[in-house]
Amino acid sequence: MDKNPLNPVAVVFDLGNVLLSFDSCKISRFVSQKAGAAQNDAHAFIFGTELEKSIDKGKISLSEFLSAINARFASNISIEEFTPVWCDMFVKNEGIEKIVRGLKNNNYRLGMLSNTNRAHFECVKEKFPVVRLFDDYHLSYETGYLKPDKQAFENVVRFYHCAPEQLVFTDDIDINVRAARVCGINAVRYESSKQLSSFLSGLSLKFKNLAEFHGFTRG
Repeated sequence: MDKNPLNPVAVVFDLGNVLLSFDSCKISRFVSQKAGAAQNDAHAFIFGTELEKSIDKGKISLSEFLSAINARFASNISIEEFTPVWCDMFVKNEGIEKIVRGLKNNNYRLGMLSNTNRAHFECVKEKFPVVRLFDDYHLSYETGYLKPDKQAFENVVRFYHCAPEQLVFTDDIDINVRAARVCGINAVRYESSKQLSSFLSGLSLKFKNLAEFHGFTRG
């Protein structure tokens, strides 16, 4: 018999490198080729400054984001050629999709908490069916808060009108997981689909055919 079973109000997932894998180097490689700049410099500017935070907080549009890149590297990349590349960094994560569908089939409420921008989210929602399985989306470009800001997590708790321990959350970045735990949320760092399945089963969450798709059996 299971000990301390948890009946969560919602199971909340991060998007990038959890629900979907992604390769940000595709963007910096494209910019470096178009601008004749070193890829390391392009990557550092796009993803290592306040620029990415600005678009992910919804403060600037994709066009303004690209304008900053063009200004920095004296390039002339058009929004028409940039947008498809910007949206093409994501790849399906087969293992996590099976977990999400297992939860959905067992009537668990699904939430997504992501540091993302409008262009990325609209693209992945259209391209990947797993993204459309979610009931609720807590997106930084809409809320203005980026993980690990505690406000991002407190907003989610407030949204579900529940105690923090009634939420389950997974993210691939340790600082985000620790911030969620400080807020009282049941959080685990995502390492693999098998590891996440084991964690969820340890909370006594039931999955349809869990043993089948991960070779995992509940005690």
